[in-house]
Amino acid sequence: MIEAKRLKKYFPVERGFFRRKTGEVKAVDGVDLFIGKGKTLGLVGESGCGKTTLGKLLLGLLEPDSGEIIKEKGLKTNIVFQDPFGSLNPRMRVEQIVTEGLKIEKRIEHLKRSAERLMDTVELPRKSLAKYPHQFSGGERQRISIARAIATKPNFIVCDEPVSSLDVSIRVQILTLLVNLQKEFGLSYLFIAHDLGAVRHMSSTVAVMYLGKIVEYGPKEEIYKRPLHPYTKSLLLSAPTPYPKAKKEKVLLKGDVPSAVNPPEGCRFHTRCPYAFEVCPINEPLLMQYSTNHFCACHLHQPKSNKNI
Repeated sequence: MIEAKRLKKYFPVERGFFRRKTGEVKAVDGVDLFIGKGKTLGLVGESGCGKTTLGKLLLGLLEPDSGEIIKEKGLKTNIVFQDPFGSLNPRMRVEQIVTEGLKIEKRIEHLKRSAERLMDTVELPRKSLAKYPHQFSGGERQRISIARAIATKPNFIVCDEPVSSLDVSIRVQILTLLVNLQKEFGLSYLFIAHDLGAVRHMSSTVAVMYLGKIVEYGPKEEIYKRPLHPYTKSLLLSAPTPYPKAKKEKVLLKGDVPSAVNPPEGCRFHTRCPYAFEVCPINEPLLMQYSTNHFCACHLHQPKSNKNI
């Protein structure tokens, strides 16, 4: 469906009256990934690690500095944004919002009927079409955003933190809707989230991102049950659990996330890693295969093969 090879995107840092370039934010720095038809890749990592930038690159909203994006012929894309309050035009009625893409594609016949079908699909009453975004709750607005995203019948959708701003009780409903739409229309998703529970529910494959790089990548159950990278372990251990008294392995991280303008040499995680040793600040670990479809970039593990992702 869609594949990225050695994808890079740097943003210049400019300072002074003459806006001289003083550095670069290495938002995406040599990323490889693959998303198959009807599959979901969950992308997790701390804020500022490059997840949203990667999603925009895959959609063509940003041009990569280098690398390659390979798309299936005829691939149509769209996005569901994080903020259902800011992503909808407050001056437009719902009918205008969900059919705007159809007008751009010049598919202007039967707009009213198409809008009504979209309301049925996202489980909103048809009378919603005459209303404005401010008249809806957060969960309802996100349903409108999803209706807009699927209106042009895309194959691939980037879901950029689609439930992070919603109440917990509403999140499950939106996730269930996304799963049902995927089954009905054969959609592929890049599902970006901080909520590891939501990622586990939605994804077939998970990629863990840190300072512009993928540090672990593999099948969902492999990542959650047998994580390899210390950063992945720390993310999983920091997630809420229904068993707060259960004993957990502790992975205590040092300090704060380094700047993406001047990331550490060698392994970018070594300044925070409790297991770092001599080679970590010197050599950057490659993303290597350790078991079937399970890849990790960490000097702690000896690869079973020399095959890169």
